[in-house]
Amino acid sequence: MRAATAPPGGAGHPYLKASFQIGSVKGPTSYDQTTVVFHPDDIPAAKVQNKKDVKAWKKERSKGLGTSARWDMTVENPDPIPQRRIRTCAEHDRPNMYQYNYRAEVLPTKNLAHVPRPHKFKIDMMDPATRNTITMRMAADPVLAGTGKRTEEMCVNPKLADKLSWNQSTEFTKKEYKQRWDRSEDARTQNSVKKNTKLKRYVSPEAREAARRAELRRLKESGVVPAYNTGPTADDIPRYNRLAKEPSVKTKSSKHSGAWEFNKLEDQWMWSDTASFEKSSPGDMVKIHNPCAFNFASPTSV
Repeated sequence: MRAATAPPGGAGHPYLKASFQIGSVKGPTSYDQTTVVFHPDDIPAAKVQNKKDVKAWKKERSKGLGTSARWDMTVENPDPIPQRRIRTCAEHDRPNMYQYNYRAEVLPTKNLAHVPRPHKFKIDMMDPATRNTITMRMAADPVLAGTGKRTEEMCVNPKLADKLSWNQSTEFTKKEYKQRWDRSEDARTQNSVKKNTKLKRYVSPEAREAARRAELRRLKESGVVPAYNTGPTADDIPRYNRLAKEPSVKTKSSKHSGAWEFNKLEDQWMWSDTASFEKSSPGDMVKIHNPCAFNFASPTSV
């Protein structure tokens, strides 16, 4: 540091002041953590703004991955539609009269005109016929009279007021069974008539039985003994049960895995696998053959 001296005669520029610089011999060797080198006013405004932006960005990042202070992650609707704070249509919108129905196709009835109550300071100017009409409508519909149905949902369409409710049951009643049977019989009769008209010389079973009975009656009246149909003869009746399960055609065979050889200890011939002294005895390897089984190993043509 260097101090300037005043010029002779007391004229000229004022005395210069000594300025302290970091790192000079007169400066301290250690500083506190909160000590700053420059005055805040010496920093450019753009640099200060950049520092603020960096701090704000670090603050947002510190809240967690995928979150931001400017982004609202809530899914709750703070002001639902059924609880509107304003009346969008004063002629139709009566707050809390019905539960809101998103499927409604027709708006509710308009609000009735206000029926004034005359007194000594007010004269009733409403027509008596109009007053009677409004009174009758209010008596017929409690909602028009101001009685709210807070637990009832707004009707979808007034035309459905007197209609039968949708039946959610999956069981048929006796009447429905009868109707289904009648429809089936009508369809069967119509199909039979349609098919019979295409057949040549077709005689129904009822007509054949009626013709046979008429022929028997005619033979009896003429004195001829009719030959009654005694049914199939004994030779025509099968001797086996036609409904029984078919017998199995599987065959079983055995084979020796050993050899037929002479045993010196026993001093006779025997099988080495079963130790049998009979050459025609069954072997230890049994094989079952089914001629009706699928043959997956047969050669195929490509």
